[in-house]
Amino acid sequence: GERVTASNLAIGLKEQAGRSEVAIRKALFAFREAGRPDQSDVGEYVARLERTRLSKFQPCLPPQLEQGFLAELLTEPEVARGVVAQYLGSSATVAQDEGLPIPEKP
Repeated sequence: GERVTASNLAIGLKEQAGRSEVAIRKALFAFREAGRPDQSDVGEYVARLERTRLSKFQPCLPPQLEQGFLAELLTEPEVARGVVAQYLGSSATVAQDEGLPIPEKP
């Protein structure tokens, strides 16, 4: 079993996903192929945040709108996907040695 989680600051690898460099690369390939981090990752991340007031109007927002406000302000999933793709692009030799698909350059 593997478990990969994402936040705006880190990618977490639990169980078998983090047992070796090859396992980490495989998990990152799967992460990239699934288009993650995505909006569900952003939602989970924002839901776990300690509530910090970022706007004087924030207390007036219903919970769902506040979550969207925080997600927009605190996360950049497109940038995070680019970082994963860039990292994988620099690891083509290891991918080839392990029989993994060679990533395309972003």
